[in-house]
Amino acid sequence: MDRVVNRQTTWYVINIKARRNQMPQHYVDAWNLIHEQDPLIELPKTTNRYASIRTMSFSKQCDNDNIPHYIETKLVAYTLIDPERFYNRRTKEDMAIDWDTDIVANKKESELIFVPSVHTLVVKKN
Repeated sequence: MDRVVNRQTTWYVINIKARRNQMPQHYVDAWNLIHEQDPLIELPKTTNRYASIRTMSFSKQCDNDNIPHYIETKLVAYTLIDPERFYNRRTKEDMAIDWDTDIVANKKESELIFVPSVHTLVVKKN
């Protein structure tokens, strides 16, 4: 017998407003710029915890001004590993190891959807 699970998803709806030029194309251009720069975002209230863009896709459906209906962005949050700060519990010694700094730990993904025509950001609560 298959089990049916009903889950409720909660979303935050955030109104984004530019100080100037509050046109949908301006928001799309800003989103493109963020994607090109791919900033490393330090997360507040954490130690060595950062987020960056994993993927970004634009809706294939556009309005009359060729503005995508939505922009879907997937973020990935993670902990940066410092190769100089390892500890061996058994020998109780501090250690430094040869570590590829591109490898991170504690990965967690989140999803954002931005609607340029109404300058609204929708974020899944997780």
